[in-house]
Amino acid sequence: MIKKTLLLIVTVSLLYGLSKLYIAYNLSHYAGYYVQQLPRKKGTNPELAILVDYVHYIKDPDQKDLSFDLDGNGYIYKIFTKKYQISLSGGGDDFSLYYNLHTFDNNLNFTETFWFDKKGQFTGYRYSSETKEFELKSSEYRNKANQLLSEMIPQVLAVQPKPLINLQTLFNQKHEARFND
Repeated sequence: MIKKTLLLIVTVSLLYGLSKLYIAYNLSHYAGYYVQQLPRKKGTNPELAILVDYVHYIKDPDQKDLSFDLDGNGYIYKIFTKKYQISLSGGGDDFSLYYNLHTFDNNLNFTETFWFDKKGQFTGYRYSSETKEFELKSSEYRNKANQLLSEMIPQVLAVQPKPLINLQTLFNQKHEARFND
């Protein structure tokens, strides 16, 4: 009787542990699929936030002009020409400057940085060149940031596979509050 009880406890514990591992795997590897159906408040950009947060786990688009750099915090790169590219990264310490979208133009020797908070909301802009440097928070730059993001994010989302077991409800429970406050 004791052996059967012990075997039952071990089996149940093992099944519980394996199911928790599978759920964690599923939510991270299919985050790119789940974020597309995530309810959100207007003005937030969960796609930006989730893709950068899970860049190490989601499917790489495997396109010539778009790639992932998985060193450190992880980057998503979009190369327009050899001289002009944009990159998307995260992991800032400041809540309002958490995600960064950088543009580099080697022909004109300037960089632009767009900052976003943890909800993916635009918080600021910085321009830097050899001759001048300034920071602003105007809506003109919010629109430019959204245009640049629309060059990258849809390409990444388009290749995300659909999970065999859909855990959208669990994904929403985990992330919905962040994008609805």
